[in-house]
Amino acid sequence: MIELPVLQNPERTSGASSRTRFWRSVEQLQGSPEYEAYTGSELMPEASGSPGQTSRRDFLHIMGASMALAGLAGCRKPIENIMPFARRPEDTIPGVPMQYASGMEFRGTLRPVLVESTDGRPTKVEGNPDHPESTGSSGVFEQASLLGVYDPDRSKSVLRDGDAASWTAFVGHASARAAGSRVAVLAAPSSSMSMAAQRAAVEAAGGRWVEYGPTDASAAALSRVYGRSLRAAHNFERAQVILSLQGDFLDMSAVNALQDSAAFAAGRRVDASGSMSRLYVAESAFTVTGSMADHRKAVKLSQLTGLAAAVARGVGVSVGGGESFDDDPWVLAAASDLRAAGSNALVVAGEAAPVEVHVIAAAINALVGAVGTTVELLEVPETGAGSRADDLSTLVADMAAGRVDHLVMLDCNPVYDAPASLNFSEALGRVQDSVHVGLYRDETAAASRWHIPMAHYLEAWGDGRSFRGTGTIVQPLIAPLYADAHSALEVVALVASRQERTGYDIVRDTWRNALSGNFENAWRRALHDGFVAGGYSTFQGAPSGLASALAGLRTSTSDGIEVVFGMSASVLDGSFANNAWLQELPDPRTKIVWDNVAIMSPATAARLGLSVSLRNGKHFVDRAEIAVGGVSVDVPVWIQHGTADDSIQLELGYGRQIETDRATREPIFFDRDADTDIYAHGAISTGVGSNVAPLRPSLSASMAVGAGVTRSGGDYLIATTQDHGALPDEGAEIMKRGLFRMATLEEYRADPYFVADSEPKPIGGTPWEDYPALWQQRHPSEQDAFKDNPYFANQWGMVIDL
Repeated sequence: MIELPVLQNPERTSGASSRTRFWRSVEQLQGSPEYEAYTGSELMPEASGSPGQTSRRDFLHIMGASMALAGLAGCRKPIENIMPFARRPEDTIPGVPMQYASGMEFRGTLRPVLVESTDGRPTKVEGNPDHPESTGSSGVFEQASLLGVYDPDRSKSVLRDGDAASWTAFVGHASARAAGSRVAVLAAPSSSMSMAAQRAAVEAAGGRWVEYGPTDASAAALSRVYGRSLRAAHNFERAQVILSLQGDFLDMSAVNALQDSAAFAAGRRVDASGSMSRLYVAESAFTVTGSMADHRKAVKLSQLTGLAAAVARGVGVSVGGGESFDDDPWVLAAASDLRAAGSNALVVAGEAAPVEVHVIAAAINALVGAVGTTVELLEVPETGAGSRADDLSTLVADMAAGRVDHLVMLDCNPVYDAPASLNFSEALGRVQDSVHVGLYRDETAAASRWHIPMAHYLEAWGDGRSFRGTGTIVQPLIAPLYADAHSALEVVALVASRQERTGYDIVRDTWRNALSGNFENAWRRALHDGFVAGGYSTFQGAPSGLASALAGLRTSTSDGIEVVFGMSASVLDGSFANNAWLQELPDPRTKIVWDNVAIMSPATAARLGLSVSLRNGKHFVDRAEIAVGGVSVDVPVWIQHGTADDSIQLELGYGRQIETDRATREPIFFDRDADTDIYAHGAISTGVGSNVAPLRPSLSASMAVGAGVTRSGGDYLIATTQDHGALPDEGAEIMKRGLFRMATLEEYRADPYFVADSEPKPIGGTPWEDYPALWQQRHPSEQDAFKDNPYFANQWGMVIDL
């Protein structure tokens, strides 16, 4: 057995790697006997044995859902619910896939997609290569969204007071609504132009519309600074120096992660002058973006405003607070580099950062001249994104007081994830008529009078705008699998007009005045391309409200334990919790699957008496009761280096309760598959992890201070892939050469072929520096590879085939 040098990082005689030791896990770093014992085996403990007689949870921890789905399910006769064609669709060839452009709504913006359809059924989702923003890219949520179409736990029928009803009955009920009744719509943020038209119709009729989601701190800050509804778009590829303040823009849960990741990678690529961008990151938790930082600082989120103020003063912004950071070497270096970069500097504040940090970021960007170069300010329609928390609090107060007669909840789940202080469930009980529209019979569906199964985005017509405003028409790939399923657009149109309309007609009416020339031709072109050229206009004005915004900043800090809440990189806010593929996707920081944990630093864990232990290849952890404002949640703990001391990170989206109409599968004689079939015992998300959302002081709160933490138990089994594949020593020769090579930028400039120099020469000892000319001579059609990056093969350790 061998151990990968990428993990072990043998001692080197020169270069940056001689000063750095890389390690896979804390147990490996410490030379734990348990780690050495189980890495000596070819397979993980118990992985080679029979799954029979094991519990469902133990099996998933050993082999994961991938084995349960692909291996065990393949041993049984599959249950096929989708019937063959009675009449084959026109223009299709059996077995030959076709592709259709569409879009997926994601956290208030549209992600353009290209969906492959085989025999009339969607089978693969990718990015739209022709779209000016996606250029063919797609993320994990687009890829996994396809499983949602065929999820056996999807809601299939209309419910009224928990009993089966019909769509026809709901249409009659909605049409008979009394005139003058007080209507409110609580909806997930959406970029849909058709939905915006329905919102206008609801408000014109005297109803109210509230977006259910956290207040957009960036939108609120830009509104203060510029006095307009704006969105900041970042051009990372143009930036020489980047400062990220609690901004994990590389994580796939970020709104514009796909484009930002590609742009950041372009800026990090060493150009002809030997330059690349430099990244500073200040954050409370170790993130994907933090792992890419050249200079990273762990800081409590409650102290981030003070740190940002100190950096701003170093750049030249007049702002008070955070004086204790003024002499911090990290702060001084960041401020100096930002000043030197000028208009090629960029400051990014993350979603979890307080609005004050966003104001400071906007002030620095304006001062150094980054606006118009590395920052574009896009004029977006005013939707109330900067006041969602206040609007929700007002709505809940009116619900509790009986001032709301009809409440329609579109694709949101407030009973599950609203802060406990709102008492949303109690207020919902006082609403005369409540309607929930969603993909699942979830927590809010169970508390509502009416539940309408929502059509999946691949089953429904719609539209929307991408992050920079490019419009897209969402076209269905398949008819709704369940007759009662309707889109949120169709339901709210029925509520607004008391008349039933199809999504197709609604969307066409929206675009009839938006498309120029012959409408039918333009419509077909828009469907074919997947987008309509254009986007949000760019704002060029001055920051008229900057002085007053800076004058009102608060930079108070907390000395106690803080709790920071964040989206899950696997299940987002819980919307994807019933997706087996995503539950199986390891968290990029902890590599944990099928759970959420309370992440804390080693020092914090030691002070609280909490521990993580490795026994027989498995991680057993303590559980902790975390209390905030009289509300407590019991969560397993995880120790993560790079986390700020006295800062605990909690992941939203777990602890779901979803109902399903599937019968429970019982064991039959010696067949123990029921113990390991993840679909055998109800919805797979039910009971997985802990719901930490009630701990938030408000829907917009990304942090709670003054938390109490006590140990509540131990020996909780956590599944993590961090050490999977770890092997023992592979031998002196390979260890000496190493598979993981690293150099500083200066070392790379001095010797751009430092990787190739340690490799054997594949063809007659030809010097590596002669390969570009030799390649272009023999492969004239592929010269662009060298024009773009003459060291591409060298950087990836490739052997060029001449």
